[in-house]
Amino acid sequence: MSLETSSPAHRKRPFPLLRLPYELLDTIFAYAYEDDEHPEPVCRALRQFAERRFYRDVKLVNYSFLADFCSTINESKRLAQLVRTLDLDFSCCEEENDPEEHIEPGHAQRTVTVKSFTKVLSRLIKLKSLRMVELDKQLSQVLSSTRLDSSALPELEVLDLHEIKTCVLDEGVWARRLSMLREVRLHSSVGPIRLPRAATTMQADTLALSGDGRNPWPGYELCKAFPALIAFEARDLMDRSQYLSVVHGLPRTLKRLRLEQSVDFVAPGSLDDILPEFRDLDSLYLCNGTFTLPRLTSYLVAAVNLVSLGFSIGAPLTDRFLLWLVKGPTRPAHLQTLVLDYVTCRYKLSKDAEFIDQYLSDIYSYMHF
Repeated sequence: MSLETSSPAHRKRPFPLLRLPYELLDTIFAYAYEDDEHPEPVCRALRQFAERRFYRDVKLVNYSFLADFCSTINESKRLAQLVRTLDLDFSCCEEENDPEEHIEPGHAQRTVTVKSFTKVLSRLIKLKSLRMVELDKQLSQVLSSTRLDSSALPELEVLDLHEIKTCVLDEGVWARRLSMLREVRLHSSVGPIRLPRAATTMQADTLALSGDGRNPWPGYELCKAFPALIAFEARDLMDRSQYLSVVHGLPRTLKRLRLEQSVDFVAPGSLDDILPEFRDLDSLYLCNGTFTLPRLTSYLVAAVNLVSLGFSIGAPLTDRFLLWLVKGPTRPAHLQTLVLDYVTCRYKLSKDAEFIDQYLSDIYSYMHF
């Protein structure tokens, strides 16, 4: 995984592009590599600018690419310090991290070894964001193991972890790793989401949970574990968790609340009684089952800080409610954005399509839609 040079540099007669200020060259390569995953070779003089952009935001989708990346980073400390975001999205990867070939009977070599992956993470000292989606179990467990030193990833701010089943090797290591992050996103399809123990105070101001929302710790309260929380998101939490019990444990100083649920499932636990306690919300997104229109209407009238409002698929909205929301009297004073994901539309679904188009045009004329 490297950028080959196409020709030697000529210092005596530099190409006009090489006479530009370095800051401008950085900007040029930022645009050049914005959507180009396979850039063409460049000359040696421009290599430093190309590498800076090429290795800044890395996205890998299979174990062969990850193996090449590990090999490159483990051989170059300089390139390792260029990486700012690492996205390992293996959700569509058909390749498994299994042996490429059997070396000896009973022994095999993995495409990406735990040792190699651990070394890579320890070298990424400038990494800001790490996303791992359905990564090999043994590789994803490195974050919660003693193999990776506690001082590793010193500048990491965002962790986005999607696993079929979360398995934490060392609870202490896992808690310390999460405690220094600014944004934590955890998804577990099977089994409970592995939040840190309540005794560990997290610095994160953003928390997103999805999947099985069962609480592994008795008496766990999000407001105590995440006292600095200002943004919370939840999606498809299981019936046994109930959104009401989850939201009940959130800090009342929350600024952004987003609750989503699949179209064929009604989220249990209306927030009618507890939502008025969140007076500082500037962004609110609700799903079916978390509210009733009369109580929500009363809340919106008093929501003086609300700037963005949205509704997930299946939300029980009426035309009258939407009209009042746009033209008054229900519309919050500072509302700027309205997101309506509550229905699935098809173009010219009925004879009233022209009326619907005009209706949406009227809404657009009043607010950003």
